[in-house]
Amino acid sequence: MEEIKKTNRKKNNKTLLIILVILLLLVSGIIIFFCTRDNDTYSLKGTLKGGENNILVLMEMEGDGVKAIDTIHLDSKGKFSATEQIKEPGLFILQGENDYVMICPSKKEKINIEGDFYDLSLSCSVTGSKESQNLRLLIDRQKKTGLILKAIQNEWDMAAPEQKDSLWVVNKEKFRQLHKAEKDFLKNYIAEHSGSLTTIPALYTTVMNNPIFSPDQDFAVYQKVLKGLEKTLPSNKHTINLREFIKKVELSQQAIPASITDNATKN
Repeated sequence: MEEIKKTNRKKNNKTLLIILVILLLLVSGIIIFFCTRDNDTYSLKGTLKGGENNILVLMEMEGDGVKAIDTIHLDSKGKFSATEQIKEPGLFILQGENDYVMICPSKKEKINIEGDFYDLSLSCSVTGSKESQNLRLLIDRQKKTGLILKAIQNEWDMAAPEQKDSLWVVNKEKFRQLHKAEKDFLKNYIAEHSGSLTTIPALYTTVMNNPIFSPDQDFAVYQKVLKGLEKTLPSNKHTINLREFIKKVELSQQAIPASITDNATKN
């Protein structure tokens, strides 16, 4: 009888130990889950003048388009705050009613945005995110370029009809110089910020809807941006997309001599 009791006590102790181990694993798993989840987030907060009781739509840039991620509500004072999930550094847009601001957050960053709700792209100041602040360098440059273009447009609108032929020749040269200045600025930016995700929007900058860089004439710039990103963010979706695009361009360039040779043979 005593042996049976000892055996039962051993079984109970073993069962209790198993239960304790399982509970410990469950608690550890929960702690790891929440710690990991917190590490995979970034926060947004700020105040936007004129944005009282309005909304911002957070969108992620993906390949050829954007995808809506979240809707952020502003309170009666134009203040907002949000915590967002993020797996890797990315390019995002905070879209207001008729304007937007671009950010480039990373994990654990606490981003603060202040500005005018109806003039987001030009008025906003961004702190708490190095890459988002780098983007502001590009935006500030676009602001200056926009003022130059506006001045050219105003001069054109005020010119008499008989003056417009000669003015067009002058403006054509101004546009050429402006395009060159933008290209030089962006090349320097890409060189100074090699490996930064912000070199992607720099690469695809446009002026009057015309790209500053084209794969045909500026292929080396595309390669330079990719080379930098391959060192810092080789598995990032934007690096992968650029890598695939460059491969397509290289294949098309290799196909040109072959097609010319084929046509010459046929003739």
